[in-house]
Amino acid sequence: MKKCTIIIHSSCKLLLTYLGQSLLPCCSAIYHTQTTHETLSLNESIHPDLIIVISTSPLLKSPQLIQGLRGKSTHRPLIFVITWQLSEQVVIGLLEMGIDQYMTFPISVERLRSKVTAINYMLSV
Repeated sequence: MKKCTIIIHSSCKLLLTYLGQSLLPCCSAIYHTQTTHETLSLNESIHPDLIIVISTSPLLKSPQLIQGLRGKSTHRPLIFVITWQLSEQVVIGLLEMGIDQYMTFPISVERLRSKVTAINYMLSV
């Protein structure tokens, strides 16, 4: 079964390390980024299958970020956002911007792993 490539974006090194180590068995490669520029640049060079953004700050400050992450090619990575509970209007706004999955803290690593496993299955078909 093909395994996916993931970019995890967060300004918190602890969260990057924790999620990266938790998802490593399910992935072929995990890349950590701490700035929007790093994330966009890495996205263009490696074409990941999944981008996990921890926090909504970069997305709310720059709504064009989603379009930048989607890129101009036919390859469209899935985008998951993990953050604290937000109002319904903000969540709807994020979904309208183009995120694929909104998850809240405290995060269930098992649930996230099962979603990554489902992505792996889709890649293998």
